[in-house]
Amino acid sequence: MREAMHNVTRLVEAVVDRTVALRRQLHARPELAFREYETAALVSAELDDIGVPYQMGVAGTGVVARLAGRAGPGPGPRLLLRADMDALPITEVDDGRPHRSVIPGVMHACGHDGHVAVLLGVLRLLSHTAPSWHGEVVAIFQPAEETDEGAAAVIATGVSDGADIALGLHLDSTIPVGFLAVGDGVQFASCHQFTIEMMGDAGHAGFGTAVDAVASASECVLAIEQLSATWDGQRASVAVLRAADMPNIVPEAVTISGTLRSLRPDGEAHSRHQLEQIVKWVGNRRRARASVIWGPDCPALVCDPGVTNMVRAAAESSTFVRQVVPGTPTTGCDDFARYAERAPACYFRVGSAPRTGAIDHHHPAFDLNEDALAPALEVLARASHAVLAETHS
Repeated sequence: MREAMHNVTRLVEAVVDRTVALRRQLHARPELAFREYETAALVSAELDDIGVPYQMGVAGTGVVARLAGRAGPGPGPRLLLRADMDALPITEVDDGRPHRSVIPGVMHACGHDGHVAVLLGVLRLLSHTAPSWHGEVVAIFQPAEETDEGAAAVIATGVSDGADIALGLHLDSTIPVGFLAVGDGVQFASCHQFTIEMMGDAGHAGFGTAVDAVASASECVLAIEQLSATWDGQRASVAVLRAADMPNIVPEAVTISGTLRSLRPDGEAHSRHQLEQIVKWVGNRRRARASVIWGPDCPALVCDPGVTNMVRAAAESSTFVRQVVPGTPTTGCDDFARYAERAPACYFRVGSAPRTGAIDHHHPAFDLNEDALAPALEVLARASHAVLAETHS
């Protein structure tokens, strides 16, 4: 195992160019949740090249690969690795990059293209070192992370059952390249999607109506923003407001959609109640009929202290990581949390800020600094080796 660990850096150097090329292929052909058909085909072709057996069509478009170590008898630990595959309904800025999205209105604006490429690279590394480790790697290429539905759908198929430890990573464009953030406890917030329907009177915009659903919905958005500002460790935000299709129609119904996020599980129920009450108050004040419907949700992502220490040690021994920093809890959410509910887990963030400066995820100008792929490959490979050495050395 020591020799294999010594070779990890050399193997990373050997596969990083291929990882960059795969990431660019994926970036140019993004696909939305549960429509990741081309992505799954690219993943399967790469797995064929590596020589790893896999299952297609998991939860619709997911791919699950299984790689066995050959170091000793017995079952050994089962390690779950996961990469999310889906993109977002955003039109990418045309900045001249040859690998920008060619799919109208769809782009990889959260780094999932990099996650898939890195996991494929790690599987290639682990296939080379398989004679030195013990156990099984279950690699999940997961659909539909952005809708908070993919992990639950994959888990329902049973492919993740029996995992002893789960590892995952997120390329983070707000952290400089060479830095890696890792921490235990709650690292990503829970997320609850909501839709508010505000009902009023339909009519002609030139004459107005007794109960204006658009005005009621607008007041509701501002009230939610003001309510959210009073919270600590929680956030409610509105991202969608749908009304009429023409400027001379006052619609009968307006829908508002958003998310309620919390780093404090003990405060979630109270915050949901407060949001429902503020919607009801606005509706009553405006004489509109208001209702709140709660949609898909995602639990908080909690990292296990022991597994986190293992990842931290892997990062500290990495050639490509300059500094390991404490993970700061974020009100972003990630449905890797569902795997972390079922097995001790660590989900760490790898700095990938562009040379031109940090760009927020989900922004039309989002991009990764591809220098981040080498540290991502090395740390995930080293952490995987550490897990797979637990019962054999």
